[in-house]
Amino acid sequence: MWYKIEHRDQSLAMDTLSYGKYRRLSAGKTSVDVQREPSEKLEIIAVEPVSSPHPLKICLIVAAIVMVIGLIAAIPVALVIIGQDPETANKNNPPPRGMDITPSTFTTEGTSTTPVSPTHDMHGTEETTARVTSETTSLTPDKTTSTTKVLASPSTTDITPSTITTEGTSTTPVSPTHDMHGTEETTARVTSKTTSLTPDKTTSTTKVLASPSTTDITPSTFTTEGTSTTPVSPTHDMHGTEETTARVTSETTSLTPDKTTSTTKVLASPSTTDITPSTFTTEGTSTTPVSPTHDMHGTEETTARVTSGTTSLTPATPGTWNNWGSWTTCGATCGNGYHTRYRTCFRTSANDPVCQGEYVQTTTCSVTTCPVYGVWTTWSGWCECDVTCGGGTQLRTRVCQKSSSSDLNCVGTSTQSQTCSTWNCPDCSQTCPIGALNADCTACECTSNTVQGIVRNHVNVPLDEATIAHASVPYKTLATSNKTGGFVLVTTCDAVELIITRAGYADVTVAVTESSVTVQMSLIAYPAISMNPKPRVRVKGENVTFCCEAYGNPSISNYEWMKDGVLINDSKYPDGFNLTLNDVTTSDSGQYKCRANSPVGAVYSSAALLTVKSSGSVFCEEAYEEKKISLPSDCVQVDGTTLYEIGGCAKKTCRGDNNEEGLCGPSKKFCCLPSSEEERTVRCNDYSLQVIIITGCSCGECSSTDITIQGQVTGLNTGVKLRLGTIYVNGSSVARTTFSGLFSFTVPAGTLSVAMTFEDTIFKTLLTTTRLITFSDSMEGPVYRQITMMEAAPPITISTDVENTISMGNYSGMPAVSEVILPSNSFVDESGNPYNGVVKASMNMFDPRNLSSISSAPGTFEFIDAEGETQDLQTFGVIVMDFSDESGNKVNIAGNVTIKLDAALVESTYSGNVTDVKLWGLNSVTGQWEEIGPTVVETSKRRKRQTAKNYLVGKVQVSAFQAINLDCYRGFSRCYLRTAVKDRNNIPVNGYTVRVMHMTYPGEKYPGRNAEYVTAVKESSSNSDGLQYTFCRSDAWGYIQVFKRGKEYEPGISRLSGLTQSARSRLTYETTTDPIGVKTKFLLSGDGPFRKYGSLTSINVFNFYQRSTSNFADFTLLNIDPSEAYERSLNTDDIGPKLWYPHKKTLEMSDFTICMIKIEVTGTSENLSFSIRSKAGTNSGIEDTVLGIRQEYVENSGACIEYKCSGKFPLFKNLISSTGSQSQHDYTKVTITPVGRLCTVSWEGEIKSHDINTGSSNIGTVSPEWFIPDTEEHGIYIYEQTLMYGAVDWEKARETTRNMCKKGVKSPSDETNPSMNAAVDPALRFTCI
Repeated sequence: MWYKIEHRDQSLAMDTLSYGKYRRLSAGKTSVDVQREPSEKLEIIAVEPVSSPHPLKICLIVAAIVMVIGLIAAIPVALVIIGQDPETANKNNPPPRGMDITPSTFTTEGTSTTPVSPTHDMHGTEETTARVTSETTSLTPDKTTSTTKVLASPSTTDITPSTITTEGTSTTPVSPTHDMHGTEETTARVTSKTTSLTPDKTTSTTKVLASPSTTDITPSTFTTEGTSTTPVSPTHDMHGTEETTARVTSETTSLTPDKTTSTTKVLASPSTTDITPSTFTTEGTSTTPVSPTHDMHGTEETTARVTSGTTSLTPATPGTWNNWGSWTTCGATCGNGYHTRYRTCFRTSANDPVCQGEYVQTTTCSVTTCPVYGVWTTWSGWCECDVTCGGGTQLRTRVCQKSSSSDLNCVGTSTQSQTCSTWNCPDCSQTCPIGALNADCTACECTSNTVQGIVRNHVNVPLDEATIAHASVPYKTLATSNKTGGFVLVTTCDAVELIITRAGYADVTVAVTESSVTVQMSLIAYPAISMNPKPRVRVKGENVTFCCEAYGNPSISNYEWMKDGVLINDSKYPDGFNLTLNDVTTSDSGQYKCRANSPVGAVYSSAALLTVKSSGSVFCEEAYEEKKISLPSDCVQVDGTTLYEIGGCAKKTCRGDNNEEGLCGPSKKFCCLPSSEEERTVRCNDYSLQVIIITGCSCGECSSTDITIQGQVTGLNTGVKLRLGTIYVNGSSVARTTFSGLFSFTVPAGTLSVAMTFEDTIFKTLLTTTRLITFSDSMEGPVYRQITMMEAAPPITISTDVENTISMGNYSGMPAVSEVILPSNSFVDESGNPYNGVVKASMNMFDPRNLSSISSAPGTFEFIDAEGETQDLQTFGVIVMDFSDESGNKVNIAGNVTIKLDAALVESTYSGNVTDVKLWGLNSVTGQWEEIGPTVVETSKRRKRQTAKNYLVGKVQVSAFQAINLDCYRGFSRCYLRTAVKDRNNIPVNGYTVRVMHMTYPGEKYPGRNAEYVTAVKESSSNSDGLQYTFCRSDAWGYIQVFKRGKEYEPGISRLSGLTQSARSRLTYETTTDPIGVKTKFLLSGDGPFRKYGSLTSINVFNFYQRSTSNFADFTLLNIDPSEAYERSLNTDDIGPKLWYPHKKTLEMSDFTICMIKIEVTGTSENLSFSIRSKAGTNSGIEDTVLGIRQEYVENSGACIEYKCSGKFPLFKNLISSTGSQSQHDYTKVTITPVGRLCTVSWEGEIKSHDINTGSSNIGTVSPEWFIPDTEEHGIYIYEQTLMYGAVDWEKARETTRNMCKKGVKSPSDETNPSMNAAVDPALRFTCI
């Protein structure tokens, strides 16, 4: 078709508008929109056709009209058939005639609307036009509503344009005209440049009244971007039937998650019926809902014309999404938080398809600004006591610092007091039971009595500079210990109490009973938390108590409690360690933690989240989440993958039975569990699978399993196993390793950290090491840790009678990091007696320039500051020294060792003052580093021609500590991150380890400056979606790794990373192969992934996946904890028969079995794999239901493949009702199928002859099928776990079973990954070509 387009002062003629720089957008009967290239502007003045439309196009339009009519008419009929109220099921379905439907609105900004008076068109018809002109239109979240009303006589028709969102759009609704048939027509012309859509839009309504129409017509609801919509008044078609048309012209149209709904209401006479067309969702579509017409039978018909793009019906089409629901309440009571909204899948019956896509959206939200409180400075030192004896008071102060005058005052007091000088004042009237009163009347003296003593530390090393005094007069020193720890007291009577003090050690009080006394002193024990407050959930109006306990030496003096970092008035915790809140409200929700204070320090507990809801039913309203499973490789879905959405429930803590509450925490654990489910049928190549879909969540009792820490200890460089090593947990011996270095022990669920010390007690070839393991608060069940211990360096021989200087840290040709100077004549044996002779010294350093070395360093690079906050350290190396005599007996060094650190290394990697470097000792009980001494700068030049070199020099008594760390405080802020880990079956992984390595690059002053330098390493264990913490600052960066059992998980790429594009850009996110992990900056941000406070938001999470292998995905119908299955059976059918692992003890839900079958292959096995389908047997009640599919490649002419064991399954319905049998036995039916090669059975064992099978031969068949016995015979391998389900490490159990099968043995062994011995005890043999 040719068109004549009037443009300014020139006319253009072109065919289908593809001429030159113009391109066609859309066309109506007598109008067309065109646009030039973006660089040129085009204003259309008028468009008229040169020739009439082609008849074929008219036919196509009519056909489209008929199709849409059919869809519209079918919706209410379908809803009636399934017994639903159409208006309830879909509010936008056409209601019966005579119903009024309220019109919608459309949104504009920057728009001016000009109502004008009537004109007459070329037919002489009066026309009223409302011109709307707009230069720029944009949308912002919160907008106002504007309404324009145009009255034009003599028209009486109401025309309400659709709700549309426009940017740069001009909209012109006009009054009626008459078409070529003489029919009155009302047209609203809209021209548009661009249109975009945002979630929260302003609503503006334009209403045009034009007579003589009287019919109400509400067109479809549709969402457009870059769309202009033209609702018009009635016309008459070729039959003379009145027709109302809404023309829509569009440049581009697209859909976004938050869609705007637009409804047009048009009143046009002489019709008197209200018609509401269907709801349409369009992408790149112009939609024209029209008024009733009459077909060739004279029947009234409503038509919606669609002129471009594609159109789909929502939510009328089953398997499509309904609209998003409302956002939940913001998770924060002030400031920024997170909230969630959900949508449901529109389905009219259980046979309708399940929607694929997101159920839930989470985003940030803001509520009232949080009050800003001032921050207390650190307490000053204690002032001098106001008396010298008899008990007085001394004070210390702190200052409330405010960032602005509007900040609120700090909570708490600015002064603190304690008693002092509690000893008795001199009393010259007192009488002495023994001896005589001394001259100052403070103590009794025995002039003829002499007491000798020695002071040693906890490893029997003599301590010098210890002061000795009468306990009654502690300020008056009687003696000081010498280099050998000895002291002598004259005139001291028997039965007198002495007090011994020394820096770094806790005071000791002893009674003199003999002429000699031995004093053993222990290091100061800084406060440490023994009981953390637990997360709690409450309903408004209830009470709650948080508990906190700590220990230390000296003991804890007082406790403080904070909410969201703000001190709570101490009236709420009169006993100190218990905080009670009565009659809680939603504003009490927040993070609560305690601080324990002692005379030598303080420590914070972990924060416990209190969640207060208006009612108990809302705790799980946000628990429903997306969850996809992997189907077998021949079950490809419409999206081209084998992933299938089944839904799930986040295991959030919820409010359970109030009667089950303990004072400090619930005695039972309640969490959000699936409350409703249904089965779906999934078609695969030549079979179908049943898949269980979770459809709802509610609060129920869930299992709580202690944390089982297990693993293996090996040498860092040699891989040698720690045989019969001793394991200490928080200072107490709990277990030993096996000959293979394996270990296992249990700690209570809810434990947040464990300090484990491993000692090579017998062979002494590995250095003793301490590892601090932290857990996410949801951690339970098995945790696997691979522990590496550095091999002790070959000893060097030194003499005790001379000073010895030893270089440390000669890594990869780089210069030494430090020097250690051992003083002469300073060694003692294990009893503390002086030792002279030859010493074998093993001098070891964990070098920060060596990634594997520093990753194996003891402890974690953190310390507790004076305020009790955990702070990070930057390491310059960790030193471990071990000394023995020529016979291998341990000796210690008693004097102070001098440690010198190369200042150039500090200057090149640290931006602060070099003297910030301190010496730190490892506390093996807590796993934390404690400051033990400063360093000073010294310059040395050892030879005449050598350049002077600066060192940082410090002195320390090394015998008191397992390891010495050369570190400085970096001043980072603690931040939280979240990781989500999935295996090859897309199933969340639990019990994995997250390693965070902080890095830097050495500067120009240090050799090897191009190499990366490790400043700190932190590891934590977590369940999937768990929270971990690290430290953030603008210049912080490093690596994040995830691994389990030595297997590394790969980070996601691009959108699979779990991070938004803006987050990846901000962090310069990249994946790495050496090490396998993520390289990123550690920057705090409100939307993550690094946040100031821990939050279980789904926004910006680090995703990791099992590394790709040749293995296939496993399909399991139901592989869950039986206790969860019990809870789910309360609301559904009994799902006991569907459980994958049978167990012997039904009530205890323990003693599980894992089974594998062995297949031998002769002939060609390249690219050959076997698939095994496990089906329910005859006693299950669900016979032939596929319970799982496993597929494995052939390895060394054999394959060991897991199947569902035959055995007992629980009857939960009977357990619930306490009637009938509690369990049922069933034999699993398996089908074995070769894949990739033509194979037939050439030999089979005795399974076919078992009583449960027919005994018929399978020789020559391709896919044999058997019922499998529940005994370990005929090539069947069964491994039993006697633990509870949650305590079983299933990955390890399957690995153990597979190793048994590969070796052809019936009992487990410590051998890992043995070679396949296919000929030993297989179940059957295939011959393949």
